[in-house]
Amino acid sequence: MTFERRDFLKIGSAGLAAGLANSGLRAAHAATPAVEGELEGGTGSLRLEGQLRSETLVLEAQDFLQGLDRTVIVHGTYKSKNFYAKMFSHHRDSTVLAILGDKAHSTTLVLSDSDVAEIGRLIVWHDNAAANSFRIKKADFLEKEAILDEGRKQIDFAGKREVPGFTQKELEALFGSDGELLRFMRGKRSHHNPSQDQLLQEWICKLLSILPGSPFTLFWAAF
Repeated sequence: MTFERRDFLKIGSAGLAAGLANSGLRAAHAATPAVEGELEGGTGSLRLEGQLRSETLVLEAQDFLQGLDRTVIVHGTYKSKNFYAKMFSHHRDSTVLAILGDKAHSTTLVLSDSDVAEIGRLIVWHDNAAANSFRIKKADFLEKEAILDEGRKQIDFAGKREVPGFTQKELEALFGSDGELLRFMRGKRSHHNPSQDQLLQEWICKLLSILPGSPFTLFWAAF
């Protein structure tokens, strides 16, 4: 497992002025100025490799964090076949764009809350086909993990993609406690067990994590 991160700090004006005052050739000998900083954004990369059902599974992930927005891109190989998963989360998962694909085909999903707290919006399309819209009863989905729309209609999440043959539970068992993964996630990896008052906010994370062949369960951040 390999991990690399670059974080960007926001430094207050007083700290910046102190830093500039100590710049130049004498900076090497000057005392480090006192500054105030907070994490504003950062990028990271991670490579995970393990054996699953006697086959090698490789996941290579990159992320970018800026405020309450986060992007994750994962490229994987399993059974000598390549796949990818990309996700953009806006404002703490209030709206999420996700794309799952292989070399030839892709599935795109847009998930968001609606004007009714108990109902979530879902839009799905495969390749360049027409999009389909669904309304998800959050409580029913979270209780039964059955991804059906409000009218009990089954939703096709695969299209023409060749879906990688692993499950959420298998990924968690293989990589879930890996130290490099925890570092990559800044110690804030979601374990998909929210408190009761946060339950309805979990539906997007849960839905994208339990999809067959989805690696998102490993890379979802807890806010």
